[in-house]
Amino acid sequence: RLHEEIIAYSTYAQPTPEEVHICEKVFRYIENTVRATIPGSRVGVFGSVVTGLTIPVPDLDLAIVAERMATQRDIKRQLFRLRDNFQRGRLIDDAQVRFHAKVPIVKFTTRPEYGSISVDIGVNNTDGIHVAEMIKEYLAHMPELRPLALVMKGLLARSGFNDPAYGGLGSYAVVCMCISFLQINPPSESLGKVLTDMLYYYGVAFPYETSYISVTESQVLLKSSAAWCGTGDKLVIQCLKNPDKNIASSVGRTARLREIFKEAYAKLLEATIEDPVVLGTI
Repeated sequence: RLHEEIIAYSTYAQPTPEEVHICEKVFRYIENTVRATIPGSRVGVFGSVVTGLTIPVPDLDLAIVAERMATQRDIKRQLFRLRDNFQRGRLIDDAQVRFHAKVPIVKFTTRPEYGSISVDIGVNNTDGIHVAEMIKEYLAHMPELRPLALVMKGLLARSGFNDPAYGGLGSYAVVCMCISFLQINPPSESLGKVLTDMLYYYGVAFPYETSYISVTESQVLLKSSAAWCGTGDKLVIQCLKNPDKNIASSVGRTARLREIFKEAYAKLLEATIEDPVVLGTI
């Protein structure tokens, strides 16, 4: 039964033709505005729109690639110009400009007539574009990955733990956790069993203090073997593109993350035949 509900949720999460149309419309608007504001620039798409791992709340992850934004001063000035131009064009009401972040971004939600889409626009973040293509390869060879990743993303979103800017876990890291679990465990025909086992693994069994996730190596490795990992109980997930980078570094409260997974695992175990839906309990 849980297996069927996961399949149904995965189908439900597919964007409708109307959502695809509005996303394309917003992207074209942003692309034209960026090119007019920053001559010689181009805009790339990455993240869930490219991989197909969108949950029912639409979002767009974009990267501006521009040689004319080489310094922090250039980036700050151009991001504020973009914000002003988006406001002037009535695409948005307001936006946050985070120019001190590792990847400077302008972050906003479009107005309702533009779909209320959450948009992050980074600067010179070509890694994101490359990583999206790599994840598509894993999706092509792991049919269980998409439905499981969507459920995990939905769980973290409902728990308020899905925004890296506020100490949460981003989509890229969630997908890598799912890939890693599938790599180190035997395949199962039941998505319900895989989900339950994965929630137990990351909620109870995973050795956060001593180990890190390496999708590239298809293993969980010791932190002591990699100087870039640091120490403590922080979740460490090796980047697919830059092997000395932790893509889960945003997570400030590992204990809270474990608690979310552990509670979801317990709720699935407690679900009974009388419950109208099982997946809905988490």
